[in-house]
Amino acid sequence: MTQAHNAGISDLVPLATLLVRGTRNEAVGWLSPPGSSAAGAVLQRAAAAQLPWSRGSGVCLVTSGARLRALASGRRRSANAAWEVDQLYSPEAAASADALDALAGVAAQQGAHRIFLRVALESRVLEPARTAGFMPYATECLMLAARPQAERSSLTLRLTTRTDMHGLFQLYNRVVPQNVRAAEAVTLEEWVATRNPIGAQDPVQFVADYEGEIAAWVRTAQNGPAATFDVLVDPSSSDRTSSVAAAVCALFAGGNGVRAFVPSYMESFAYELERRGFDRGAEFALLARQLAKPVGELKPAKVAEEAAWIT
Repeated sequence: MTQAHNAGISDLVPLATLLVRGTRNEAVGWLSPPGSSAAGAVLQRAAAAQLPWSRGSGVCLVTSGARLRALASGRRRSANAAWEVDQLYSPEAAASADALDALAGVAAQQGAHRIFLRVALESRVLEPARTAGFMPYATECLMLAARPQAERSSLTLRLTTRTDMHGLFQLYNRVVPQNVRAAEAVTLEEWVATRNPIGAQDPVQFVADYEGEIAAWVRTAQNGPAATFDVLVDPSSSDRTSSVAAAVCALFAGGNGVRAFVPSYMESFAYELERRGFDRGAEFALLARQLAKPVGELKPAKVAEEAAWIT
């Protein structure tokens, strides 16, 4: 009999067996290379889930008897309202839909409004994820450079401060297409919950100012010797895009192994990275599933949404 359920103590042995076999992780994290897995983290998360006060993460399995058919594990981003699937193992790809659906249920029970997933465009779990209600809303290209080519920039990057929050949200609304915002975040509260990449709870963040407003936002994080970053830059000026690319590359001058996730709606920035020594790597689909909200939250959320559009 096939069943989808939260991982329990009795599941730890088949769970460990699956993980030590080197099964590919289909969920692509922000910091980890595609396909990499954190077996220890999954086991620790499964054990912690047995505690009554455990919140902010979950591990769900699909089993047929003693056979483990799929595993989905995830945790919150910046706040509990937004979760992300960071581990997805699917010895039987079709069972991934049930595992993802079960994890979405765990996230909703803990107060999540959205749950996100990044997978390779050619991943065999893309269709099962759609079956589980995860809808693709954007694509990204992973760009890689052994040593970015540094050059002088007319823009200066500074560390973000608490007072930048509203300006960053305004930049997000100017740069990101409406259909992507609808899937990720419409209100300021939703954006705050999603803005830190999974696996980098405290990324180092920079902004560039131009004529009194924020023109670019850069998030960076380190995983061993390799660095990962992403950028939002106001597309109204090609010179500004070039200057931001130069400033970002200067941050990593002399470093080894730099990665950048660049969404398709920022193709001009991808071009500027190519000019500075980056190569295009794999492409990924970004997916999101909207989760049911408690009735008491619907009216305040609607008011906040209308206020966000006004600003």
